[in-house]
Amino acid sequence: MNESEAVVVRIEGEHAFVEVCDAAACGQCSSRHACMSLEAPAGPRLHRLHNGIGARVGDTVVLVVPQGALLKAALLSYLWPALLTIAGAASGATMGGDAASVAGAGLGLMAGLASLRLAGSRLAGKREPLLTMRLKCPVVEPRKEAQE
Repeated sequence: MNESEAVVVRIEGEHAFVEVCDAAACGQCSSRHACMSLEAPAGPRLHRLHNGIGARVGDTVVLVVPQGALLKAALLSYLWPALLTIAGAASGATMGGDAASVAGAGLGLMAGLASLRLAGSRLAGKREPLLTMRLKCPVVEPRKEAQE
């Protein structure tokens, strides 16, 4: 699992808005300090998550992404449009000439990107998000036996 610390900055209804504190890499390899994923984005990274843990503003939480989720998303995002581009170019080439091949490649690329957008919007409401959170330092309440 890939984990990163964040701070709850705002609560709206059942959702918490968290800001990522660090730019820590996944920690899975020895070259994590040279990884290009460490470059900071232009602004703060703010994520909206379901607040099933009852976090409050100011709480430090740990964001968790399951192992392999990033690889699956990258493969789907890059491989699917590339395959449709190649299929479009091949079908255009069978119809005749270079111009038809280029047009087929363009249509295949547009079809791949459109299908990803459509699939993403349909899946967004039907699945649990891949990014979940848990409290970093959960509050431990004393046992009732110890109080008596």
